[in-house]
Amino acid sequence: DAISLQVNQPVGDFLEKGYNYQQNYYKFTVYEPGSVKIKFFNPLQSNSDQYWSVYLYDSEYKELCWTRIYGNKTSTESLTTGIPMGTYYIKVNSANWQWAATDMYTLEAEFAASDMWDKEFNE
Repeated sequence: DAISLQVNQPVGDFLEKGYNYQQNYYKFTVYEPGSVKIKFFNPLQSNSDQYWSVYLYDSEYKELCWTRIYGNKTSTESLTTGIPMGTYYIKVNSANWQWAATDMYTLEAEFAASDMWDKEFNE
C-alpha cells in the first residue's frame, strides 16, 4: 500500500521502527517524459550509524536508483534520473537495525518535463 504523492509537493513522514520492521512506500505518476529528483531532508541524528535508505522503482518494481542518507549530516540528499511517463514508487527504510532512524523526514518527488533524457531504460 503506497501513499500517493503529488509531484513537486513535499510530504513529511517517519518510520516507527527500524530495519525490516517498517518501510514506507510512496507512488507518483508523471504524464510525460522528464527528470525526477527525489529529495530527502533529514533531521540531525546523534549517531553516524543512524541512516535511511531511499529507493526509486518503476511500475514493475525494477530498481532505478538508490541512496543512503546518514543521520549525522543535516544536508538535503537527492537522486536525479530521467524517466518516461508512467507510475513510480519510492521506498524509505531505516537501514540499520541497531541504530534505527525513526525521526520525521521530508520527502519530495520534484519533476520537470523534458525531452533531454532517455525515454527507455537500458541499464
